[in-house]
Amino acid sequence: EEAEKYLKATNKPTALRSLVSEQADDLDIGVFAEQILTAKSWYHGQDINKAEEAIDEMIDLAVDGIREPEDIIKQAANKVQQTINR
Repeated sequence: EEAEKYLKATNKPTALRSLVSEQADDLDIGVFAEQILTAKSWYHGQDINKAEEAIDEMIDLAVDGIREPEDIIKQAANKVQQTINR
């Protein structure tokens, strides 16, 4: 019951299997709730914080519009790649 209250207040998808079907009918988060049981993380490296920082920086640089998008993406990809196991 507490989980349901929290989810309704935050409008986030559940981590509880028992609530997935209930949230699947929600127009705002239904698409996310339906994917919870099969979703996988894109990141399999050693330092998610550095990878997220690289992506945040990429977004900021793209918004600034000073550099070419291709250069910004390559720089971010290189930074993320450095955090991944080999």
